[in-house]
Amino acid sequence: MPNKLTPRRLIFLTGPRDQGKQTASALIRNSGLRRAQCLWLEAGDKAFGILGQERALVVIDAYLGFNPDVFGRVSGLVQAGGALLVICPTLESWPDYPDPEYAKLVPYPGQASTVHGFYLRRWARLISSFEGIECFSPETRNGIPGLIPCTPDYPPSQACSPDQQQAIENVIRVVQGQRRRPAIISANRGRGKSAALGLAAGQLLDTRQVKNILLTASSPGQVDSVFKHALAVLPKARLTNRGKRLEHAHGKLSYVAADALITEPRECDLLIVDEASTLGVARLEALLLHYPRIAFCGTEQGYEGSGRGFSLKFRQLVQTHCRGQYPVNLETPVRWAQNDPLEYWTNQLLLLDNNPSEHDIPPQLRLNELTFCEIAQSLLAEDEALLGEVIGLLVNAHYQTRPADCRYLLDAPNSRLFVAKRENKIIGLIWLMLEGGLDSDIAREIVTGNRRPQGHLAPQILAAHLGLEQAAILRCARIQRIAVNPYLQGQGVGSWMLAQIESYLEKESDYLASSFGADLPLCSFWQRAGFNAIRISDKPQAASGLHSVLIFKPLSDAAHTLAHQALNFFSTQFVNQLAESLAGFPADLACLLARDETAQPELTQDELKAAVLFAYAQRPFGSSLAALNKIARYCLRHIASECTPENNTHLIFIKRLLQHQPWSECSQAPGFEGQNACVRQLRQNTRQILEKACPEKGIARLRTQFKC
Repeated sequence: MPNKLTPRRLIFLTGPRDQGKQTASALIRNSGLRRAQCLWLEAGDKAFGILGQERALVVIDAYLGFNPDVFGRVSGLVQAGGALLVICPTLESWPDYPDPEYAKLVPYPGQASTVHGFYLRRWARLISSFEGIECFSPETRNGIPGLIPCTPDYPPSQACSPDQQQAIENVIRVVQGQRRRPAIISANRGRGKSAALGLAAGQLLDTRQVKNILLTASSPGQVDSVFKHALAVLPKARLTNRGKRLEHAHGKLSYVAADALITEPRECDLLIVDEASTLGVARLEALLLHYPRIAFCGTEQGYEGSGRGFSLKFRQLVQTHCRGQYPVNLETPVRWAQNDPLEYWTNQLLLLDNNPSEHDIPPQLRLNELTFCEIAQSLLAEDEALLGEVIGLLVNAHYQTRPADCRYLLDAPNSRLFVAKRENKIIGLIWLMLEGGLDSDIAREIVTGNRRPQGHLAPQILAAHLGLEQAAILRCARIQRIAVNPYLQGQGVGSWMLAQIESYLEKESDYLASSFGADLPLCSFWQRAGFNAIRISDKPQAASGLHSVLIFKPLSDAAHTLAHQALNFFSTQFVNQLAESLAGFPADLACLLARDETAQPELTQDELKAAVLFAYAQRPFGSSLAALNKIARYCLRHIASECTPENNTHLIFIKRLLQHQPWSECSQAPGFEGQNACVRQLRQNTRQILEKACPEKGIARLRTQFKC
């Protein structure tokens, strides 16, 4: 049906704060709005708990600190005919205002006064140039038109656009069709994607096609709309478990955390994943493997979006694990008017619509055609096209890129940006944060756990967790992001940029570092570039579901000494972690991170005897543990790093002897059904390792002695 909703407004009340607050209060009274229809954000309010709700008016008091993330988050709360209102200094003076948020941008011991205000200078310039944004000074505020909020007049139990109806049908086809054919629903905010999921679930339960539907997202609050619309289809159903379980005579719809669905798989007729990109690729792959009938819903653009890069990676996962898919993109807004001005302005101000293009991309890239240079913050702030290219690459490289990252890029005093260009077009970038260089007293307090100075992530981890005081004293260049156009990845651009950055920084930094969610392809890339893992977090990241890894590459002589100390510590610590907090860590990834070509089994004569009798005779597994544990450690650092997906039997050593996984977990691979099959394979692998790493005479003598 035609969308006749009134456009939403963006209003800036510039000038003295008290006058701005009075004008905003008068607008609320003159528009006849109730308190429940308005949201007035106070200092530090991140607006996390209100996603999925609607307000006629949202007020941001920028005098208390302007947070781009909050602006993006609450812009989607404004209903048709409503307004997002910002109280701020005059546009001319706003960039020079001492914004309380500046304190977050400055690393210790810097001062907020060193921030140049490039980010707000850009905002002031764009606000002045955009036609339709309402700016009122104290002299013009009496003429502010009142608000006339309105809501869509369609029943909540029905789809209100053709593409929303298509999404519902695709979810139903997942249940009715062949297994391993997921529904993939993508949309910008306000298109009714969560509503479509709820309507589909309600219809499936109402028609008795399913009995048990599971629903997941990164947080319970993100699925309120799904339950709301399912309940609209099933008015006789009831909500339990604090609104996260819908029970109906024909079945139930239940919210379950994604990690619980992975660690304890459960039976269901359909799994629905809302805001899929917020769960990360690792969790989505695990869900794809565990659940044969699944519907994914996510945002590719906009504040909650993941970017084109995530979409490409996710599409590869689906192609690898599934027989097909039911895709649909929702384009028609249902919560506000088509071509809504607030949505457009938000996307422009926060740079949410920038994606690298596949046009004009050469089929084969030559690295000698590339140039590499640093871009100053002042130039980046003034060149909107250049900034758009940079943010587009960042969003595609990392699904956790936020609007606030643009502010760090433009305003953080320790931020530096380097780009790779081909024919004046950016195809890759490295974003650095300069850290370390602290005095010895502060470094010592970090080691003892008494200080955590802001803005020194890598040096602080090395000092606090590895006890390396010198890491905080030396100068670190931490790679915050490395990004390559997704259509040019795999051609050596990333490795080339890392080589260039070493040349740039070898005289001004002591070491390079980076931290990210550990997976096999990413860690392989960094290892090929000469970086070594020196710490793995005990707990996985909440956003990605992956354990965080800190990698390190020395540049100066002092940093080489530091690297030797860090690697020695990691070598011992990592093995102990595998037995405790990392018992479920991927064994092939563990082998990659612990790789050490100089490793040796270092068996005593008695241990060599036990290993030979286990490998060539029938000595019991339980009676050979001392020797096998040493062999497993050697396997972790040397042999297993050579494993391929087709030949990974040595990973049984890691899983059983180092991670203490049950035999049932070790025998999941084809051909290893049960404990006996695993022990037979361990005997064979032990023979291979002994023949490769131990003196032949010693093995031959023992075999002759025991006739094995």
